[in-house]
Amino acid sequence: MVYIIQHGEKNGQLAEELLFYYVLCHQKSEEKIAKVFSFIQPAVFMVIGVLIVSIYLSILFPMFSMVNSI
Repeated sequence: MVYIIQHGEKNGQLAEELLFYYVLCHQKSEEKIAKVFSFIQPAVFMVIGVLIVSIYLSILFPMFSMVNSI
């Protein structure tokens, strides 16, 4: 960051240099966030799926056990 500011002051284009630095940092942070979410999203979907299946089985299992006892 210090180098960017010094370079911008030498050229007289500090605003453009800082804007370029912002765009670069923003792009890198978006890439990192997308990479993290690519791992988190499937895990969350799996957890939600397991919860739904377990709720479904907890409702239906007593009914099936009652049918088998008849």
